[in-house]
Amino acid sequence: MPSELGIYLDPGDWSRRYGSDFWSATVARWEVTEEGCCLFSRKFAVYEIRCSAGDKTWSVRRRCREWLTLWERVHESMVLKGGVPLPQPPAKTLLTDVSTSFLDQRMAALGTFLHALSMQYNETKAANIGGPLSEFLGAGDAGLDDERGPD
Repeated sequence: MPSELGIYLDPGDWSRRYGSDFWSATVARWEVTEEGCCLFSRKFAVYEIRCSAGDKTWSVRRRCREWLTLWERVHESMVLKGGVPLPQPPAKTLLTDVSTSFLDQRMAALGTFLHALSMQYNETKAANIGGPLSEFLGAGDAGLDDERGPD
C-alpha cells in the first residue's frame, strides 16, 4: 500500500472535481454494537469514517482501540524523528458509556484528531504518517493503490 495519499482537504472544501490527488475523510456517525452472548455480552461503539478521493468514496468502521493504535504508531515514530506531537484521541473508558451525549462528544474529538493527523501529513508527507493513515482509512481496499502505482 502506498504511503502517498495525496493532499488532504477539509470535508467542507473537498470536491470530486479536484481528482484523485486530493482526498477527504470525516467521522460521519457512531453505532453501538454488542458482542458475545447472554451474560458475557459487551456493548461498544464503532465509528464510521467516510472517505473520498476523486470519483471514489468508501467507508470504514473503527473501534476506539483502533484509533489509539493508529495514534501510538504515528506518535512514536514522530517523537523519535523530532516531529510535532499530535493530539491524542480520546482514551478508552473502563466502563462502557453508550449514552448519546458521550458518543457525540467522542465522535467530535475523533474528528478533530483525524483532521490534525491529516493536516500533519499534508505538511510533512512523512511515510511514518501516510502508511498507517492509509491503512487505517482502508485506502488500499478502495483501489487507490491501483491509481497511484508504486511509491
